[in-house]
Amino acid sequence: PLCVTPEDPDAAAALFTRMISAHKEKSLTSLIKAKQYMMELVCYYLHCCGESNISLLENTSDSGINKAISYVGSHLDLPVSVAEMAEIAGYHPSHFTKLFQKRFGVSPAQFIIQKKTHFAMEQLTSTSRSIADISDSLGFSSQFYFCNFFKKQTGMTPSKYRQIYIKS
Repeated sequence: PLCVTPEDPDAAAALFTRMISAHKEKSLTSLIKAKQYMMELVCYYLHCCGESNISLLENTSDSGINKAISYVGSHLDLPVSVAEMAEIAGYHPSHFTKLFQKRFGVSPAQFIIQKKTHFAMEQLTSTSRSIADISDSLGFSSQFYFCNFFKKQTGMTPSKYRQIYIKS
């Protein structure tokens, strides 16, 4: 994520506060207002980013690649290979890798690593599941291997990550 310093922190905070207040009211008009404030916050953020830091991705909807991505997401417990993803997408592995890299900016192998890491991060902060259980659900052969993997990706152990980022 791109971190920016708001030009007017008080204005950004006021928009955020109005959005939260509107969301808490739960009426139709207040929910629309909450979405409006959220869009204003997004616009403000993009404005503060500066045009040189923003690029639009071309709209590509390759259903084969989308099928491969869905497959990865629903099979995080298995060792999914790039060749398997390519087969699901209907491409030769080398062509698939080039298309995937161009579309997402990361290799298919790195994408799988990111998906497993993000799933682990979400589970660590939003559930009380044990680290061993999360490790098993991601298909790691041992909790030790999972902890090493997680630390390599995030810079901290799963226990430390949970301790710092636990969601209330």
